[in-house]
Amino acid sequence: MGVLPTVRGRWAPLLLTGGLLAACARPTPTEALPVPADHKVAFLVHGYISNADEFSEMARALTHGGEHGAPLHVHRFDFGTFSNVGSDHNLGAERLGLALGESVQAVQKTCPVCASWAEEPVDVTLVGRSFGGYVVREALLQDVEADWGPWRVDRVVTLASPLYGSTLTRYSTGFLSIIINGGIRTALMGFVQPERGGAFGRVIDAQIRAMRLGSPYQLDAHDRMAAWVRDDPPPWLVVPSLGAGDPVRKGDGVVRFSSANVAAVFPALHAQTLPVVVRHGNMFAGEPPSREARELDRALAAVRHFVDQGTLDGLDAVTPHHWTDDGLTPVDQGSASAQAVWLPSDQASDPDVFQRFDRLARADLGDVWLRFHLGYPGVDARPLTLARGLSPLQSDTEWSRLWLDLEVGDVDASGTSVVRVAPMARRHIFLPDVTPSGDWTVGVSLASSGPIPPERLRVQVNGGPVTVGNTVPVTPLQNSVVDVYIIAESTAAVPMVSAVRWRPATDR
Repeated sequence: MGVLPTVRGRWAPLLLTGGLLAACARPTPTEALPVPADHKVAFLVHGYISNADEFSEMARALTHGGEHGAPLHVHRFDFGTFSNVGSDHNLGAERLGLALGESVQAVQKTCPVCASWAEEPVDVTLVGRSFGGYVVREALLQDVEADWGPWRVDRVVTLASPLYGSTLTRYSTGFLSIIINGGIRTALMGFVQPERGGAFGRVIDAQIRAMRLGSPYQLDAHDRMAAWVRDDPPPWLVVPSLGAGDPVRKGDGVVRFSSANVAAVFPALHAQTLPVVVRHGNMFAGEPPSREARELDRALAAVRHFVDQGTLDGLDAVTPHHWTDDGLTPVDQGSASAQAVWLPSDQASDPDVFQRFDRLARADLGDVWLRFHLGYPGVDARPLTLARGLSPLQSDTEWSRLWLDLEVGDVDASGTSVVRVAPMARRHIFLPDVTPSGDWTVGVSLASSGPIPPERLRVQVNGGPVTVGNTVPVTPLQNSVVDVYIIAESTAAVPMVSAVRWRPATDR
C-alpha cells in the first residue's frame, strides 16, 4: 500500500497524512497470485464509516478469477480516515470523486503493473459499495478520466448504493440526531470531544448530507447525470440490497430497492439491475449467514461476468424480467430492455427473491420529486420558488453546488458592485413512499394569478419527452423527478407557487 502522492488543493495536507490510499489487493504469503487479464484494472470503493478491509474477500475473488471471468488487477480505494464517526475533516462525495480520479493517476506511476500500462489503453472498472457508489458517480460526473491519458472507465458497478438517498438519514437532523449520532460518537471515542464532532459538536457531516432523502444534492446529481449521459456510456450494473427485514417499507432500515435502482431513471445508461436478499451491512462486508452467503455468491458471479462481458446476458444463473400489467414477466436473454430486473433462473430453488418482489410489486412505492418552472422547457424556463408549508420534508433550506442564488448589486461610489451568494429558496417538493405507479395529475396555483389551467402546463418525467397537460405517468418501483412547466402570461410580480395538488388521475 502507498500514500496517494498526487492530491491537489487545500485538502492535500490532510489527504497525504490522513491515509487516503489506493491499496493493491495482495495474496497471503501462501497464495500464488494469477497473472491478471491484460490491460484491465478494477478499483473497489468502500462505504460510509468503513475502510478498504470491507472489500478484502471480494478483491481476493476478483484477483483469482474463476469460471465466470479471468483474474483482474485490483486496487482498493480507502477514504476511511475521512469517513470516520467523529472526524473533524469529513469530505463530501464531490471531493472524494476527484480523489478517486487522482488515485488512478497515482497507481499509473507507483504500481509496477499499472506503470507498465500507463501509456497504453486500459479498461478501468469502478465498483462502489453503499456510499462508495456516490464516490464512483462523482468521479464520472467530474470526468476524472480526462487526466488518465489513454485509460478509460469501461464498467461501473454499484452495490447497495442509495443513489437517491437513504431512509436512515431521516434520523440525522434535529434533537434526535444529537441523541443518536452524538451518542454513537461519544461511545466510540470514549469521551466527549466537541471539537472533533462529539455529542455536542457537529452531528451532520458532508457524507450524511449527501445521503439525505429528497435533498438538493440528490437532485443535483440527478440533473448532472442527465447532462453527463453520453452517446456511449459505460455499461452499469446496479446490485441493490433487499435487506433481511421488511422489503416494502425500509428493507433493513438503510437502502430501499427504489432508491438504489437507476435503470428507469436514466434509460440512456442501459443499467442492468440484479437485486439480492442480503442485509445492507453484509453486502461483501462482514460475515453473512449461509442464506446470504449463497446470494452473495450469485451476485459475485454476476459481477465477474458483467466486468468481462459488459452485460448479464449469457449468465445461466439469472434471467431478465420486465414489469408488465401481469406483474413480473421473464423475457429471453438478448432481448431485455434497460429496465430489466435479473432474478435467479431457478425460481423453485430460490423463491425468497421472487416473494419479496411480489410484495414490492403489490406495494408499488416510489419517491417523487416535484419541481416547478415558469416558461417553455429548454427555451426560457426559470425555476419557481415554493411558498412555505408546501414541502413535507424540505422544511429547512439546504444547499449544494448548484443550489445557489447569486444577487448582483448596483455599482456604488467605488465603481464596483457586490455579488452575494446565498442558498436559494426551496424549489422542490419531495413525496417519499406515497405514489404507486400509474397516471397522476398535478395541479398548480401561483400566488400572483391563482390556479393554472391544465392546458397551460407541460410535464417532463426523468428528463423524458415533454407532454401537454397535467398528467404524470409514474413507473413501478422507481423514483420520478417531475418537472412542471407553467406557460403563463408575463407578470410584473415575482411568481411563487402557492398551492400544489397531487392526485391519482382517476380521482375526480
